[in-house]
Amino acid sequence: MNIDEIEGRRLWLLAGHIKKLSYCNSLVTMLYNKNSSLDRLDTCFYHQNLDGSLNHKIIDSTSIGIIPGTLSDNFNFCYGDPSDPKVAWRNPHEREVIEIFGRLLGIEDISGYMTSCGSESNLASIWWSKLYLLMKSRPKISELKERLALLESNDLGSKDYKEIYETKKQLKRLYSPIVICTKTPHTHVSVIKACQALELKTLFIESNEDGSIDTQSLRGRLAEMKEHDYMNFIVSLNLGLQIGAAFDDVQEVRKVIEEVKNENWRYTVHGDAAMYGPTLPFLQQLGDKSNKIIECGLDTIAISLWKFLGVQVPCGVALSTRNFTDLAFEDDNFIEYVQMQDKVALSGTRSGIAAASALNVMKSLKMHEGFETLQKVIEYDMGLADYLCQQLELFFPKEQIKRKYLNVTFPRASLPDYFIDYYLLQRVGPTHLQSIVLLNVNKNLIDEFIEAMEYHLPLLSRETIEQQ
Repeated sequence: MNIDEIEGRRLWLLAGHIKKLSYCNSLVTMLYNKNSSLDRLDTCFYHQNLDGSLNHKIIDSTSIGIIPGTLSDNFNFCYGDPSDPKVAWRNPHEREVIEIFGRLLGIEDISGYMTSCGSESNLASIWWSKLYLLMKSRPKISELKERLALLESNDLGSKDYKEIYETKKQLKRLYSPIVICTKTPHTHVSVIKACQALELKTLFIESNEDGSIDTQSLRGRLAEMKEHDYMNFIVSLNLGLQIGAAFDDVQEVRKVIEEVKNENWRYTVHGDAAMYGPTLPFLQQLGDKSNKIIECGLDTIAISLWKFLGVQVPCGVALSTRNFTDLAFEDDNFIEYVQMQDKVALSGTRSGIAAASALNVMKSLKMHEGFETLQKVIEYDMGLADYLCQQLELFFPKEQIKRKYLNVTFPRASLPDYFIDYYLLQRVGPTHLQSIVLLNVNKNLIDEFIEAMEYHLPLLSRETIEQQ
C-alpha cells in the first residue's frame, strides 16, 4: 500500500471503531479505545462470583497475549467490490486474494469478491450472468414492451390475445434465462438452488459415464428450441467434479452452441471449479489455454478456497472480468448505500477473518511472489495419488482402481462404515469409495490407511500382483 492508501485505511478504521454514529463494528475495540484498562467498566450481569471475585471486564484476552483492539486491523470486515478503485473501503486482504487469482488464472481485468463458500460463488456468478444477459437484451426488451403496451391498449373487442400471450412469453425468455446443466449429482446442488432462488428454469443435459456433459445430448436439446427466435441462457459447466473429477470441454460446448443457436440467442458460460480451480494452469485440464481461462470460453468461475487450498475458514471466490460485471451492473443495476456502490457482492459486509485466513494460506505457498511452490505441491499430491493407487493394487485388480487427477476410486468390498467414516472416504454409490489426495495427505497417512485395510480385506495373491 502507498501512503494515501495507508492513511485512508487508518481514517476508515477510526471512523468505524470510535467516531462512527451508527454501526458498532467491534464493541470490544470501542470500549478498549475509550477505556484503556477496562477495569472501570462494570459490564457483567453477575458482579460477584461465589468465591468473592468480581467481574468487571467483557473480555480479558491479555493472559494469552492478545490486547483488545490489536487484531481489529487484520480482521476488519470486507465490503463491496475489492477490485473496484471507486469503492471507498476495500479490505486489503480480500483485494490481494482476488488479485492473486487474477494472475494465477490469467484474468488481467479481474473482477470478483470473496464469498462464504463455493455455493455462494455459484449463486453470485449465475446472478451476474442473469444481469449481464438482461443488459445485452435491453434493446429487444424495450421493443417488446412497447409492442405489448400497444397491443393491450386496444379496445377489448379488438385485442389480439394470442399475440399478447406470445409477446409476454418472449419477454419472459429474455428476463429469465434458462440454465443449462447436467443433472445432480454431476451438477452441484448449489447451482440448482441458485436457479430456484433467482426463479430460473433448468434444462438438464445427459452426462457421459464420467459425469461430463454429453455434447450430443446438448446439441439435441438446443435443436428442440430452434423455434424461439430470441432466447437467453446460462450454461453451467463442471471443472472438476468432487466425485470423479469430471471436466467439461468448454470449447467443445461453445462450438456446439455456435453451430446450433439462432442468430439472436445470447448466452454465458459459467465454470464450477470448486475443487480444482487452483490447479488449472498446472494440470492443464482445459488444454493449452488453462492458464487464461477467459480465452478458454468462460465468462464466470467459482472456486472454493477451503477445499484444495485448505483455508481453515470456509470461503470461496466468484470471479469474472471487469467488462462483464461493469455491463451487468450498468445503469440502475446496483445498490447505492452509505455513499458506496455495493455491487458485485451478494452480501454487504463480509468476514474479514476469512480474507485474512485465505491470504495467510496463499502467502504460505508464496503465491504472492509466483506459483512455483503451488506447482510443486500439486506435483507432490499427484505423486501421492499414484502411490495410493499402487498400494491399493495389493487388494484390488488394477482395472478396478480408477484415478483421475487427485481423485482415486476403488471398490468398497467389505470395508465397514466406521472405517470409511474414520478416514472420511466418500461413498460413490453402494459399491465404491473415493479418496481425494489433497494437501493434508502424506505417505505416512497412506501407509497407515493401507495397513488398517489389511484387517478387513484379504491381500491379492503374489502371482496376481506380479501379473499386474
